[in-house]
Order: sequence, then C-alpha cells, then structure tokens
Amino acid sequence: MDQLHQGIDRATRLVDQLLTLSRLDSLAQLDDVQQVAIADLLQSAVMEMYHPAQQSGIELRLHLNASHIVRTGQPLLLSLLVRNLLDNAVRYSPRGSQVDITLNAREFRVRDNGPGISPQALSRIGERFYRPPGQEAPGSGLGLSIVRRIASLHGMQVDFANARDGGFEARVYW
Repeated sequence: MDQLHQGIDRATRLVDQLLTLSRLDSLAQLDDVQQVAIADLLQSAVMEMYHPAQQSGIELRLHLNASHIVRTGQPLLLSLLVRNLLDNAVRYSPRGSQVDITLNAREFRVRDNGPGISPQALSRIGERFYRPPGQEAPGSGLGLSIVRRIASLHGMQVDFANARDGGFEARVYW
C-alpha cells in the first residue's frame, strides 16, 4: 500500500511539474510583478523546508551576507525557484550533512554535501527530463529546468557546478 501511495505522489508531482513548465513556456513576460525582498524569500523557503530537511537529517544553514536586496518579479515563481533548489539539495545530501544557502549582493547560492555530478552530466543539468546516471533519489528531471525558466523570466541566470570541497552548488545571479 505504501508503494502505491508513493507512486501516486510521484505521478502527481510529475503532472504538477509538467503543468508548471507548460505555463512558464507560454509566458513571454511576467504580469503582476512586485518588489521581492530576496532575504525574506530565502528565509521563507528555509522555514518551509525545515521539517522535511530535519526528517532527512539535514541541517539548513542560511547566510545573509547582504541585506535589502530587492528584485522585481512574481513572488510565487521566485519562491518555487528557491524551493526546487532546496528540495534537490535536501534530496541528494547524505544524512547528517548541511545545506548552505548564501545571499550576496548580486547572487544567492544553494550548496549541498551530496555526491556531486560527473563533468559529463554537469553539462546537461537543467535539461528537461535529464537525470544523471546512477541517481538513487526519486525525481523527474524537471525541477532544475523549472528553475532555469523562472530565472530567465526574471532576468536572472543560473549556474550549476560541483562545489570545491564536495557536493553540488546552484548559483542564481543577476
């Protein structure tokens, strides 16, 4: 029965992600934009992910090295961007590790302590439905595509890289 519920949850999540991508693809520009305080956005996302991270034995650490950073955009989409990054970081981090979320003046970063990604796979991260070979964690390969599209709609860019001291890092900059 648990497997059935997990399968239904995965299918529901996949449909939600496909619908989100479809809506994002149809947008040429954003409507209903407002000023979004990036520090508040990150704090809210960390609070939302606190319980799932704690259940996985992951510590979320927020570092606000800049204050009063404001971007114009759709708060719900920007929140989805951050949540997708945090969700991936928690999913791929080993129990007992940390995920660091760092805000600087022109960027924010999400870094995990997971296995990182091979150089060959790294060049394909963010492609729709792409999942690096050997991934154990469940997923559709759409989350980082959604991140890229939301960032693009907001005049931001996203880089993905292996962190110098291990793990994976997503950098969103403007």
